[in-house]
Amino acid sequence: MDKAKLAGAMESTLLRPEVREEDVVRLCHEAVELGVAAVCVNPCWVRTAARLLHATRVVVVTVAGFPLGASLTQMKVQEVVAAKAMGAQEIDVVVNVGHVKSRLWGLVEAELGQLTETAHQCGMTLKIIVECPLLSEAEKRQTAQLAHKAGVDYLKTCTGFNGGHATVEDVKSLQAWSGPAMRIKASGGIAGAAQAEALLLAGARRLGTSRAGEILESMGEGAG
Repeated sequence: MDKAKLAGAMESTLLRPEVREEDVVRLCHEAVELGVAAVCVNPCWVRTAARLLHATRVVVVTVAGFPLGASLTQMKVQEVVAAKAMGAQEIDVVVNVGHVKSRLWGLVEAELGQLTETAHQCGMTLKIIVECPLLSEAEKRQTAQLAHKAGVDYLKTCTGFNGGHATVEDVKSLQAWSGPAMRIKASGGIAGAAQAEALLLAGARRLGTSRAGEILESMGEGAG
């Protein structure tokens, strides 16, 4: 796969709790040099990233309800609004895993609807993190179908914080269950170019990885 094309599908992520301001600055400068699509940072660093990237093509992404998904819906909604105010253009929100596991589908549907309405009113792209490693096939399917019904923009495979990693099977399944209009973001444990390419070939439109630089460097000179 062309190196520039791979870079253009990547979100360079930095979501560890011990991240320092200098790390975010380095991430943003590297993102521009690599030609990646976006950076994904914790909410407290959105202003910094937005300031550094405002004149570039690199999109600022942040997270909400992260990494457990167990915060109240109204808190997730407030996180979406705050993220927009600080300069984020896209937001990745963790589904309430406990509600999914409990088959409380009415609550899941209501939350997805509120999040989609809020994000779209703010002009933001909404990605719902399904947290596939923790769910059964039936639970993933129902979540994907409800996300499609709500009008979610992307389904994301997992946080990478609660075990497991992105798989080709999950990318293909989430796409099949949610329909061709749904975009898929593969995230969690993406460490090499071959793995990244396989996930894109399976249908992923975005790749979330903290190793974007390493992956692209392994492909040789010229990032596009």
